Amino acid sequence: MAATVRSCNYHPQALRSRRNSLPHDIAVNIACSIIGSRLDYCNVIYFGIAEANFHKLQRIQNRAVRIVCDVPRRQQHSADVLRQLHWLPMRSRVDFKLAVLRYKAYKLQQPSYLADLLSSYQQPRDLRSSGLDLLSTEASSTTIGTRKFPCAAPATWNTLPISVRSADSLTCFRSRLKTYLLSRHV
Repeated sequence: MAATVRSCNYHPQALRSRRNSLPHDIAVNIACSIIGSRLDYCNVIYFGIAEANFHKLQRIQNRAVRIVCDVPRRQQHSADVLRQLHWLPMRSRVDFKLAVLRYKAYKLQQPSYLADLLSSYQQPRDLRSSGLDLLSTEASSTTIGTRKFPCAAPATWNTLPISVRSADSLTCFRSRLKTYLLSRHV
C-alpha cells in the first residue's frame, strides 16, 4: 500500500501544475484514468485494513478531487465535491469492487475458482428470510482470516439491501450498488 500512496502522490502535483489550461471534463478524465485507476488497482486487498491506512488513500483521493474541481482546501468539504463528481469514497470503492466480484462469481459463475468458494445460506427451517439471497459466512479465528474472499464477500453481500442484491443483470446491479453506496455517505 505504501507504493500505491507514493505513486499517487506524484500525479496530483503534476495535474495541479496543468489544471488551469485544461477544461473541467478533461481534468476529470485525467484524474480518473491516472489517479483513480491506481487507487482501484487490486483494491479488494484493502478490505479490512486499518483505518489509518484508509485515511492515507482517502487523502489522495480528496486532493485529486480538489485539484480537478479547483476548490481551495478550506472552502468546501471534500465529501461534497466527491458527491458532485459521483465518486465513491475509498472504503466504498473497496465494498463496490468486492460486491461486484461476488455478483460475478455467484450469479454468473465467473471466475469459477471464486464461485466455488461461495455458498447460499441454508436455514434449518423455512423462515421469512429464506428468500433474501444471503450467503453463508465462513468463520475465521484471526483478523487476517476475515479478509479472505470466502469471509469478506458474504460479509459485504449480506449487508446490501434486497433491492440491490436482486438485480437481474450486472449493469443493473452496478448501477443500484453505486446509488446505494453514494446514498450511504450523504
